Amino acid sequence: MANGTLGANFAPQSGRVVIVGEEPLLEALPAASNQVQLLQYAIPGSEVSLQVTPHLPPAEWLPFGQSVQTNLVQEMGTFAPTGPGLFFRAARTPNSP
Repeated sequence: MANGTLGANFAPQSGRVVIVGEEPLLEALPAASNQVQLLQYAIPGSEVSLQVTPHLPPAEWLPFGQSVQTNLVQEMGTFAPTGPGLFFRAARTPNSP
């Protein structure tokens, strides 16, 4: 907890905490049929650009989509990776709240 007290699970299942700050956070989760589900965490109302590259370090990040965050967490879709690797990132667009 914010005051340093240990926070215990209050339900039969454990949970997790995601801290949403100025920059968006992108999470990749395994999905059915060897696909990847992307979840985007950001401040509601902020404009977020989803970008992709086939290599790390990237020669450049390519635009993959843009959205306005409607909730703290938003599903960005489920994708079948192509090739040996596909890397995603979320970036706040300039002048976004």
